[in-house]
Amino acid sequence: METPSPSVINASNVNDDGDDIEILEKKPNEKESEPPKKRGKKETSNVWNFFKKIGKCADGIQRAACIGCKQEFKTGGTYGTSHLHRHISSCNFVSYHDVSQMLINQEGKLKSKKIDQQLSRQLRAEAIIEHDLPYSFVDYQGIRKWIKYLNLDVIMPSRNTVVSDVKKNYEKEKEKLKQEMARIPNRVCLTSDVWTACTSEGYICLTAHFVDENWKLRSIILNFCRMLPPHTGVELSNTILNCLKEWSLEKKVFSLTLENASSNDNMQDILKRQLCLNEDLLCDGDYFHIHCSAHILNFIAQEGLKVASDALHKIRESVKHVKASDGRMQKFDDCVRESGGVETRLGIQLDVTTRWNSTYLMLESALHYQKAFTRLNLIDRNYKYCPSVEEWRRATKMREFLEPFFETTNLISGSKYPTSNLYFMQVWKIECMLNASLTNEYEVIRDMAHRMKVKFDKYWSEYSEVLAFRAILDPRSKLKFLQFCYSEIDPLTSEVKVQNVRMKLYKLYKQYEKRDEESSSTPQSQLGFVGSLKSTAGSENPIKSDNVFLSLDSDFYEDLEVLQYWKDVQKRFPHLSIMARDVLSIPITTVASESAFSIGARVLTKYRSSIFPEKVQMLIYDEDLRRIWQKTN
Repeated sequence: METPSPSVINASNVNDDGDDIEILEKKPNEKESEPPKKRGKKETSNVWNFFKKIGKCADGIQRAACIGCKQEFKTGGTYGTSHLHRHISSCNFVSYHDVSQMLINQEGKLKSKKIDQQLSRQLRAEAIIEHDLPYSFVDYQGIRKWIKYLNLDVIMPSRNTVVSDVKKNYEKEKEKLKQEMARIPNRVCLTSDVWTACTSEGYICLTAHFVDENWKLRSIILNFCRMLPPHTGVELSNTILNCLKEWSLEKKVFSLTLENASSNDNMQDILKRQLCLNEDLLCDGDYFHIHCSAHILNFIAQEGLKVASDALHKIRESVKHVKASDGRMQKFDDCVRESGGVETRLGIQLDVTTRWNSTYLMLESALHYQKAFTRLNLIDRNYKYCPSVEEWRRATKMREFLEPFFETTNLISGSKYPTSNLYFMQVWKIECMLNASLTNEYEVIRDMAHRMKVKFDKYWSEYSEVLAFRAILDPRSKLKFLQFCYSEIDPLTSEVKVQNVRMKLYKLYKQYEKRDEESSSTPQSQLGFVGSLKSTAGSENPIKSDNVFLSLDSDFYEDLEVLQYWKDVQKRFPHLSIMARDVLSIPITTVASESAFSIGARVLTKYRSSIFPEKVQMLIYDEDLRRIWQKTN
């Protein structure tokens, strides 16, 4: 077969650099002497997005300049574009594959705007968690248009993809936390409570409290799951036990803090027996159940306010009258100014009768404006509840009587720092104050004290031994402090109480020492602690050592951070420091669980009522972690 002449070929050739060169067909009527006309090189290479042709120089060779660094290069003909590609990959000003990824920085230099899609997905999931956004946020057309306007390369995922990203974040962080809790030598303390959502569905929250590897008190939501009725002790205990197994914590539990409810009492009893079957609790669970101190304090204060309800009536009605309308509030502000005060619409507040601390705040604010109330009584005929001078004096005494309860509630309600070492002193102060008020000159105070003392003896007649341990483990207190407190209450029984606490403390310590009994020897300082306990009990000869903890001077620790102290002496007291980590981690209130319910109320609203329970748990857990990150960073 005869090969066609090159003059009749019409083809598109490609040079070594990838540039297309089109060769034209020679027409029949053209002369051989006339060279064929070229249409020119068709520029398809992407290098021309980063280079600009500047024409031929004196040598007749085409030049092109880099858009970024302005460096000139020979191009065209035999030079091709390979060297231009190499320059793009090494140029500090232009090292991109697409001009749509270029930005000008503040120095006028080209910089990359390359989108990392994985990072974009991660940040999107974190934004949804942080701001409680619905998953359908990514489906909003307005949001999609805005993102596309900012950068066409951003890939907006579907709602299902976002759910998957949030779940991946949840599982990753959960695994990290499981590994962290597995590494620490100490145990984990728990709080739990049941919450009713806006959908009338029940949820149970389980929160873990522990001292981490850096000796910082951590509080983490482990479980926030749907709690189907009935909320009996059996069902509650099974739910918590399954959660502990999921987190591999059934052998690392130290205590469980609960509010005072019959279902909680049954639940903890069943759960304790289940854990004790495998000897997972220390001292057969003697220190497992902790009553919420804030809840007990509320019971005691509410009992006293029942007596004082008549004395509070006029003040409560006065506040109601002022806050009933904007006109009355304005008139009251005028009375405040005329009385020499500063007007405010927020300074006076009405109490919630079911919350005793709000009654205290109402009293405090009303007493601040008693002159304004007296002036209002003169100009407002509709105001008929102005307290007399004697009633204001009585209210002042009631506020002074309730102030220690209010301060103690605020003090022990902290969940991000150790408060357990403060428990014993605060309860002791309340008992001393109640005893002194039994003979108060005001009848209403005496009646309040009598009723409150009955409640106090019911719940706190025996201060919890494990909570007394915390005072001993505070280097500023120790056994001498307990001896002083017990003697102030009743000198006849003080020695027996101290002896009981001392022996219980020794029994608990032996449990920690038993874990390391395979060690070849015991440090002298450890023997010193045990010897100190036994010798003060009079059962054995004392072991003479300057390193015993209970004999250390406690006069120079006024501003001491308790956890930092035990971190510093952990090598000196290895077993005792681990015990201190557990005892000082015990939450004395269920505030941590209640704060989780606040997060739950933001996640599960009437506008997101159809969200699945497992997704509620993911969002709440991730939100809790984000809150922790913000506090630690």
